[in-house]
Amino acid sequence: MDEQWFSSDFWGRNAQQGVEWLLSTVPAVILLVVLAYVALRVITFAIGRLKALMLIQLHGRSSELDVIEVEKRVETLASILHSLARVAVWAVFIMALLRRLGVDIAPLLAGAGIAGLAIGFGAQELVRDVISGFFMLLEDRVRAGDLVVVNTVSGLVEKIDLRTIVIRDVTGTVHVFQNGKINTLANTTKDWSAAVVDVRVSFKTDIDQVFEIMRQTAAGLRSDAVFGPMIIADFEIFGVEALDAAVTIRSRFKSKPMRQREVGGELRKRLKAAFDTAGIELR
Repeated sequence: MDEQWFSSDFWGRNAQQGVEWLLSTVPAVILLVVLAYVALRVITFAIGRLKALMLIQLHGRSSELDVIEVEKRVETLASILHSLARVAVWAVFIMALLRRLGVDIAPLLAGAGIAGLAIGFGAQELVRDVISGFFMLLEDRVRAGDLVVVNTVSGLVEKIDLRTIVIRDVTGTVHVFQNGKINTLANTTKDWSAAVVDVRVSFKTDIDQVFEIMRQTAAGLRSDAVFGPMIIADFEIFGVEALDAAVTIRSRFKSKPMRQREVGGELRKRLKAAFDTAGIELR
């Protein structure tokens, strides 16, 4: 057996080296832990402030926004940001710790880069969907309950998350779209909706009389106890829209989101009764 194991000099030198290593490494590790903790606390505080600002901004856009939906959207975005920030902090902490402990992290970084590249190629559609969904939620383009047209398919949004948007059309069919593959998105219930009503009458009809009947009927609907609160702006008559087999007159009531069908249906019913009373035939 090697005699150095029984040498006091050998154990003395190693003990001294161990003490020096502890004195130089332990404080650095403690400092890294403290910095990581402080960074996490700062991130939590910053994201909390960001959540508050986002809530204020989104609530200020329209008084009709659903409070629960707004808070849900903001909570989703804040949770994603917090998770990404935590991963970044822990990744930096682990690399700094390994380097301080004398571990060569170059092979680890190279391996991580190769693995990340492979994963990136395989999951590029997923990444695209997540990024598109993130900005869709952040910019408040659409939310659950909106009536939308996605890639020529119209329906009601049942669910929206970072990867997909789910809509149900009028026949009850459910359509699922990847956020990254949405080419066109039209939201017909953003802040307000429109009940557009076209009236077709014969060429011999007095158009001014038709306008007056429409205004009186709309005024009655606006003052109605049930339908009045659904309407958010005065009745608009755009004039003669088309001249073909009949004279088409276009009008519009601005309503609260998702209330346009109720308002439009009631307006059409009342216009039909008013024109019948006046002896005006609809085409």
